[in-house]
Amino acid sequence: MLRILLPVLLLLLPALACATPHTTHSLHHGGLDRTVHLVVPDSAGPGAPLVLALHGGGGRGDRLDRATRSGLSRGAARRGWVLAMPDGIEKGWNDGRKLTTDKDKRRAKVDDVGFLEHLVDQLAADGTIDPERVFVIGISNGGFMAYRLAALEAEAPGP
Repeated sequence: MLRILLPVLLLLLPALACATPHTTHSLHHGGLDRTVHLVVPDSAGPGAPLVLALHGGGGRGDRLDRATRSGLSRGAARRGWVLAMPDGIEKGWNDGRKLTTDKDKRRAKVDDVGFLEHLVDQLAADGTIDPERVFVIGISNGGFMAYRLAALEAEAPGP
């Protein structure tokens, strides 16, 4: 057993050493306390770009980085951007699609767009990020939420 575990542990050590620690924060919006997992690497100076990474249905923000073998947080450290991985309500996002399941219907009145905008505003207010350099990525349900944000941004009146 030890012969098997030792090589596995040796393979994992570089990944663990490179991983940038996450901090977990609570943000109140729309009458709900929301959770955000944040990576602010030393390489991210004031006014850094922000990458919002949205998990898929049934997921959680902190597990999204694990699913990429810490690739998101390593990318943030290497490139100097802030990484925010918020949790959706009931492990999902109100992405604007037709409501089909009971969970979808319970999330129907959750203002995820407002929550994500509030998150960006908070990070910009303390100088952590540049609000003009915000990028959104997502997988599955989180990808649909990213599309929703992009569509709303495209429809917003310009300066």
